[in-house]
Amino acid sequence: MHGMRSTFRDWCAENDIDNEAAEKSLMHTTGTQTTLAYQRSDLLDRRRVVMQLWADALFDDEKAKIHKADLL
Repeated sequence: MHGMRSTFRDWCAENDIDNEAAEKSLMHTTGTQTTLAYQRSDLLDRRRVVMQLWADALFDDEKAKIHKADLL
């Protein structure tokens, strides 16, 4: 499992996925306690885009492929 999480994180870095969305996709907390107190969003819409892009990258199905520019 750790290898897949690590692969996902590397893929995010290589594909310009912002750090906050990547970390929240892995259910990690980000920032200081003060930041966490004010930033309570789960970034669901951004995570949904990231997860679709990740699925497309894993399965590489040309018919179902959604391009990052179309989603963002």
